Amino acid sequence: MRPFSVVAPLVGADGYGQSAEQMILAARRLGEDIEFVSYDWRDDRFSDPSLVASEAPTVTRDVVVLHFLPFIVGQFAAHTRILSTMFETDSIPQAWIPCCNAAHAVIVPSEFCRDAFQPHLSVPVEVAPLGVDTDFFQ
Repeated sequence: MRPFSVVAPLVGADGYGQSAEQMILAARRLGEDIEFVSYDWRDDRFSDPSLVASEAPTVTRDVVVLHFLPFIVGQFAAHTRILSTMFETDSIPQAWIPCCNAAHAVIVPSEFCRDAFQPHLSVPVEVAPLGVDTDFFQ
């Protein structure tokens, strides 16, 4: 796999932060070269110390996965921007549509989310379910 960046909040106690942290750490255990850049919300108290220690100050890779709310897409000028996001209702906010369409693709965690996003977007929407850390979320 080609090296890529992940931009996500560094807050191990919320959904976006916890799922991004687990995704990055699992990929690194498999030998993948992933650059992590923290964005917006931050609370190191719940985050894996190895992830905090390896944080990059800015995106340097051509491919970036933006694991957050859609407004983040326009803030990164990588060659390929993949938005990983979710909205647990039957449609998405109008303000999200141009942000999502500014990405090259959107990843959502369920078929339900794909059904909410795809009718409004001109970019591909793919499903990649999130894992759950059952030791953390009891």
